[in-house]
Amino acid sequence: VLNENYTLKVTYNGQTYTASEKLLPTPNFLDTEQKNDLGLNNDEIGLKITFKDFGNQRNYYLFRVDSDLNPFPEYQAVDDQFADGNVMPWLYWHEDLVKDKKIYFTQYAVSENYYNYIRLVINASAGANNGPFQTIPTKVRGNIINQTSEKNYALGYFRLGEIAKSDYTIE
Repeated sequence: VLNENYTLKVTYNGQTYTASEKLLPTPNFLDTEQKNDLGLNNDEIGLKITFKDFGNQRNYYLFRVDSDLNPFPEYQAVDDQFADGNVMPWLYWHEDLVKDKKIYFTQYAVSENYYNYIRLVINASAGANNGPFQTIPTKVRGNIINQTSEKNYALGYFRLGEIAKSDYTIE
């Protein structure tokens, strides 16, 4: 049920873990537009995906791109701070986009807490701090709480959300 709070409870090795999150609605994609002149030599292809943000509230989104251009999905976290209630663009480009390449897009509405969490994870995994193998300067903790022993915390985050999906084939 959208906008309903859900709680996860896991008991493992005598420890009880709990986490709560709200199921948030996600706006559908409106359009995907191909741009063929993004590069310095006007030959790099990019895509502009649009959706209408829900107005009068702060919203946070996680975007995922799947293709055979990368062995792992690509992620980007954004908020609607400067576009509340308006049509929002999401830009995607890759130097190896070519005709007939298929790209799969997924958008998730996420909570502010998850948005803050996943931004830390994305930045750390993307090498935003001098390389992907550098020690993370802070512990990235999610919302999973060990009710039995606070010192034995869990890694990860319990998240749920409605999704919007779209795919596009480069022309």
